[in-house]
Amino acid sequence: MGLISGNYDAKTGGGVRPAGASLHNVMSAHDPDSDAFEAARRVKLKPQKVGDGSMACCLKVPSWLGCRMGSEVTTKLQRG
Repeated sequence: MGLISGNYDAKTGGGVRPAGASLHNVMSAHDPDSDAFEAARRVKLKPQKVGDGSMACCLKVPSWLGCRMGSEVTTKLQRG
């Protein structure tokens, strides 16, 4: 998931910033963060405009991607 400008409503905890991206392997969890989930769970259900002033992109690749840096070296691994 890439964010070109604005905010990404599924990662309200600061997961994706403008000009940034997140990369997820096939079949890995990449749902909204807990802050976004809780906010959406509590809001009254009615039509609402979202993403005003934002532009995001999503690229799907059917390959498994991995490297030693991502699996062994970094301290930024997502647990669970």
